[in-house]
Amino acid sequence: MPVHKCMSLFAIGALLLAASGAYGADLTTFSNANVEARYTTSLGTDYGDTIGNGGQGLYDYASDRGNGWSWWTMNDGDPYSNVNTYGGATAEDFAGYQFKLPASITEINFSNRIYGDGGTFLATPRVEVLRGAPLKQGGVWEEIAVTWSAAYDNTFVDGHRQYQITPSADTGNVWGVRLIGAPAPGPAGDSGGWIGVGEIQVSGNLPIASQIDLHNNLALGQTAIWSHMQYNEPWCLNDGDFTIWSWETTWGGADANDYFGVLLDSPKDDVCAIGVTFKTFWDGGWFELGGMKVQYTTDGGTTWNDVTGLDMGRFPDDLDYLINVSTWEEAAPFLWTFDAVDGVNGMRIYGPPGGINGDVEHFVGALEMEIFAAVPEPASWTLLALGGLALLALRRRR
Repeated sequence: MPVHKCMSLFAIGALLLAASGAYGADLTTFSNANVEARYTTSLGTDYGDTIGNGGQGLYDYASDRGNGWSWWTMNDGDPYSNVNTYGGATAEDFAGYQFKLPASITEINFSNRIYGDGGTFLATPRVEVLRGAPLKQGGVWEEIAVTWSAAYDNTFVDGHRQYQITPSADTGNVWGVRLIGAPAPGPAGDSGGWIGVGEIQVSGNLPIASQIDLHNNLALGQTAIWSHMQYNEPWCLNDGDFTIWSWETTWGGADANDYFGVLLDSPKDDVCAIGVTFKTFWDGGWFELGGMKVQYTTDGGTTWNDVTGLDMGRFPDDLDYLINVSTWEEAAPFLWTFDAVDGVNGMRIYGPPGGINGDVEHFVGALEMEIFAAVPEPASWTLLALGGLALLALRRRR
């Protein structure tokens, strides 16, 4: 089923959302179960981030990597964790996210980590969203009007202050969000000021989730396949565990092309996306994009066919940056879509493995691979019933 056939579902979902006043999905907090966050902002595991090596990050996004600490704690679900921009030299400091997929924003929960000598903005920070495209592709930051749950307090004290921030109007689909402003100057020795962050949790709506059934991972618990295995633990690929301890690689193989994938125990229709979280290292772990293919099988793996209409999103543009950021060793998940296929009983990624720094054989690694189908189309009477319920809810609210 082509993805455009799901637009009727998207319209009904939007109407129901308006009727309920729901705040949408958590787009940022890392967890095994939080699929929206996984493919919008979150890194694949803790202990990884993309801020560093002279960059301000691709998904976790901040003006400076203060004290060399990893910014993954900004979205680890702990509002009392601790990262900061200490040591930066910019006139304005910022912290937030760039998205891998466009999403609308309905709420921001900001935990401001404060110290006895700094950590606050000088005044209420601006809330900006990234319009039009990812930053590398010409996106522009734009301030939006918001409501704060409490007046911003810039005084210094050792601890955290919590704020709920609500956009005053529909943001539309954007490619990121950040808090930005001049930091409050500190006492002698810290006069430049910096900002501290315990957590920036963002809720919103991910349009692609109305088209692709992200909460039904078809690969979970099925048969994982690898061209070669370093540790002979194939199940790591589809056990649903995105933590640092669950991964496998093809290191030690000598093939010109490597692959990993999942065979399904029964044919599935409308398969239109895979999610992949590579496990990378300082010397390899990824596919070379030039020869890489996403393939499906309808005969249990005897023959493999290339998908059509493959869209890898930001991945091709971001790969070089990620390879050269040492802190990316714990990889970022990506959602890749393609033209829907029926009768699928297996998916794999196939191609030449990548490597640098003297690893001449090259290899690929992965924490997880997920397989998704399109959201099922409900019968017409179901759509009518849902529409009626939504209209009734709107009428009662008046």
